[in-house]
Amino acid sequence: MLECSFSNPAKQKIFDMQRNGTTDQAIIDSFIKEYGDSIYRGDPNSFGWIIPYSALAIGVLVIVWFVRRYYKPATAAPQASSLPPEALDRYREQIEQDMAHLD
Repeated sequence: MLECSFSNPAKQKIFDMQRNGTTDQAIIDSFIKEYGDSIYRGDPNSFGWIIPYSALAIGVLVIVWFVRRYYKPATAAPQASSLPPEALDRYREQIEQDMAHLD
């Protein structure tokens, strides 16, 4: 919690101790001695860095799996014409005549 009743005095105490030349480890030991072990949170380790990225990767894999499983592409219309070949030949001749008039 930002700006709680403990935060500002603790920051001031750390600042004063650093200004007096106290080492970081001595400051940590002082706080642990005064407030107990629960006051200190250790440095992040590799486990703390791996978990968020692992969760993100698992989430992406689940989304990809879901999309591949449930996405059905639309079926294409049949390509074969139901018109007889004579009708197609007439349409082709008409198209050729119309194209000849364009030049």
